[in-house]
Amino acid sequence: MSGYTHELKTWPMYFRPLMSGEKAFEFRADDRTPRFEVGDRLRLREWGGATMDYSGRDCWREVTYVARGGVIRPEHLILSMATNGHDTPFHSLEAAERDHISRVFAATGRQKTRTAEILGVSRPRLDRLLLKHGLA
Repeated sequence: MSGYTHELKTWPMYFRPLMSGEKAFEFRADDRTPRFEVGDRLRLREWGGATMDYSGRDCWREVTYVARGGVIRPEHLILSMATNGHDTPFHSLEAAERDHISRVFAATGRQKTRTAEILGVSRPRLDRLLLKHGLA
């Protein structure tokens, strides 16, 4: 189990059944690095509609099974997913910290000074946190 978090765009017509629990699988291109693995977390973000942008709605799922190859074209896969009962991706406080730092760092375009300001930490502390979580 790798436990990596993948962020995925999801069209509204597929997002709604995900939110309701009606849909428990994803058919995706197998083009990610790192690759999808059992135990990974998926942040599925509703994208599209009239504005062709993110709606602000998202849901979290955990990968429980990955089907590659066979009758599926080699460049595709099917992911079986499950919720963890709380629709949250976190398994520990450390994972929550890493995910939050990663999202803020990405949102600032990897600007360390701005990231440190948003997180309320000093630049040296941010540098230690980025190293600790492999985000540097």
